[in-house]
Amino acid sequence: MSTSLFYHNLGIRGYKYKRTEYVKGKTQVTITQDPEKLQCATCGSYDVHPRGSRPRTFKAPTWGLKSIEILFAVPRVECENCGEYRQVKIRFADPQKSYTRSFERYVLDLSKSMTIQDVATHLGVSWDLIKEIQRRNLHRKYAPPQVEAYPAPRHR
Repeated sequence: MSTSLFYHNLGIRGYKYKRTEYVKGKTQVTITQDPEKLQCATCGSYDVHPRGSRPRTFKAPTWGLKSIEILFAVPRVECENCGEYRQVKIRFADPQKSYTRSFERYVLDLSKSMTIQDVATHLGVSWDLIKEIQRRNLHRKYAPPQVEAYPAPRHR
């Protein structure tokens, strides 16, 4: 697979392409992260020590009729700066989500002209996942703005 297609179509940058496998009608792309670029998710320090990993699978936009899964062993690190022991931030997906940001954008684009069930069927995911993506998008767009309270002006 061309890394250019990988970067531009899936929006995944800063990771190393390892391999592609075709399993049960799905394309599984395995990626890794360069150990030199690991950084603490809490303080952003690069002074970290690898402490294993946790395998995760992320849904990505389809290519034609093939669904794409990104397989990534998310590194765990111990930070010398702040002492935290946690997983690194995943730059292509939001925390605790099983899909990439490009998949989310694709769902929202399809939702403009298809029903929730049609999008779910086309992508081979549950209706609930599509609804959750739409709900998050509406919350981002229309939630009340976060405004800091300013002290009342003093009159002289």
